[in-house]
Amino acid sequence: MVQHVHVYFCIRSSRDAFASVHTFRFWLRTKKRGLMPLFYWLATWIGTPYQAYTQDITFASHIAPIIFEHCTPCHRPDGYAPFPLTTYEEVSRRAGFIAHVTEIGYMPPWKANPGFRHFANERILPPAQVEAITRWVAAGAPEGNRAATPPVPVFPAGSQLADQPDLVVSMREPFQIPGNNRQTYICYKIPYEIERDTFVRAIEFIPGNKQLVHHASYQVLAVSPGADIYEGPDYFVYGDSQYVDDAHDYAYFGLVDDQGNLPVETFHSGWLPGVSPQVFPEESGFYLPKRGVLIIRNLHYAPTPVDTTDQSRLHLYFNQGPVLRPVLFAAFAPRKTVTGDWIIPADSVVHHHINVKFKDEVSLLSINPHMHRLGTYIKAYLILPGQDTVPLVEVPRWDFDWQEFYAFDKLIHVPAGSVLRVEGTFDNTDRNYDNPNSPPQDVFFERAMDDSDEMMRLVVQYLPYWPGDEQRSGSALRR
Repeated sequence: MVQHVHVYFCIRSSRDAFASVHTFRFWLRTKKRGLMPLFYWLATWIGTPYQAYTQDITFASHIAPIIFEHCTPCHRPDGYAPFPLTTYEEVSRRAGFIAHVTEIGYMPPWKANPGFRHFANERILPPAQVEAITRWVAAGAPEGNRAATPPVPVFPAGSQLADQPDLVVSMREPFQIPGNNRQTYICYKIPYEIERDTFVRAIEFIPGNKQLVHHASYQVLAVSPGADIYEGPDYFVYGDSQYVDDAHDYAYFGLVDDQGNLPVETFHSGWLPGVSPQVFPEESGFYLPKRGVLIIRNLHYAPTPVDTTDQSRLHLYFNQGPVLRPVLFAAFAPRKTVTGDWIIPADSVVHHHINVKFKDEVSLLSINPHMHRLGTYIKAYLILPGQDTVPLVEVPRWDFDWQEFYAFDKLIHVPAGSVLRVEGTFDNTDRNYDNPNSPPQDVFFERAMDDSDEMMRLVVQYLPYWPGDEQRSGSALRR
């Protein structure tokens, strides 16, 4: 139906960097709105009391259920966030700060505009819960009856899902990350064998080194019986530019048989800190051959001054019932309109777009927009054959450090002949606080996946359309 384009996900994941960078950027963005919010933040941080509106709300009965559902999946000892929120002591210690970041919508992190489209996995606190936190802090953050506190949710082995995985696919040996204060990119091959072909209803990438794993892109490959999936090296390290070359990579890992048959990709996705596990609707999933390879493409480690290791893995959860429709995917990029290098000039604000026409009738499950640090705005929508428009996703303030696979609350019906339109804005001026260059410099666009370059992608996961899809959810994951 549409061309498949590889997409690579770029985001910081060092927990220490996460804490310092997000604190600074939070301060900077709050300050930019005026001095009063900054003073308010400082006041709540040091514990200045609010006006006491009520004494009835307690941690045990009201606040703990909110925190455990919306915060603890990341804020726990083995989570991605820089500090845990699993006990009354941990929460009350930061009560004023929690009240402020929830009031202004900074936490839980959710960058898509809810006025444009709602999603099944969105992390938006209802106004009543935000008000409850504010009133609880105003009342002095009382604990209440500790015995009434609900149990802290348990997540196996660093996962955000409570179920035990059916298959854990792990790097065979820990990778040695050099302590040279430079970014490291690798491509890692993980062979696997299971009893029979099956389908996967959910998948989750689990970084082994949460301090340094920056992002990862991965694909599942069905390999010819004539190729030995266990022979050859486990990985290679990319050079100065992270170009992906299927022919080179497959041959390097020994995945091409004597007849020249290449592996067949059955699934492609990625990971970045805070992203939701991908949980597909009932009776759908992606095909997992009984013998194959999972390649972690463009596994990126942040710089470190000391030698250390990583042994990342993926958790796979199998479908227990019949799969009537396999999950399909596609990734789209802008069409190059220049000869030679494509550049975003210094001190410029530029706009790029993507147009894709659907030849077949499909239903969209999820959507993942992607840009780097010059990106400031992105929007995607459908133009139906009758010229009506259907909103898909809008991120009005793009944040490179918070990206997501947005799962539609209800499947989006795409009639044949519809056009997918994506519009993105890139700010390469000193007004962009995320600009990595000061002063601004010319930046390559759509050259490679280096963080120093810029890019624009839109990934969609979809199913062949069935009547009634408009009433079916795009994900079995619910917040």
